[in-house]
Amino acid sequence: MKALLMALVASLAGITGAQAGCANRPTPAAMKICAEKAYQASDRRMNRVYQMAMKAQKGAHKKALRKAQRSWLVFRNRACKSYTYLGDKGKVRPLLYKTCLSSLTAQRTKMLQVHTIRFGN
Repeated sequence: MKALLMALVASLAGITGAQAGCANRPTPAAMKICAEKAYQASDRRMNRVYQMAMKAQKGAHKKALRKAQRSWLVFRNRACKSYTYLGDKGKVRPLLYKTCLSSLTAQRTKMLQVHTIRFGN
């Protein structure tokens, strides 16, 4: 069960050998460090894209985007907290949380990229 859970976490995070050398770090502690690094990188990228999107938009669209992003952050944090209950009560939960944050943040970044384009407004 533990091996299956670790495989799920690695696949969800997209952890590969190219990401911070994490492919050769199978221990829970090392995987937690790798998940943290992946999340931080994903969060930095999302913040850059969000700032670009905010600069590209005006008025009502800009206001709506800001409101949507704030709501999405609340959703992401709550969704990932609920995701941690898949793990046992302990060492795996922080890993699941960071992995979930990284995955959802990467998905959000892709969605925000559309807002970096101004469509005649």
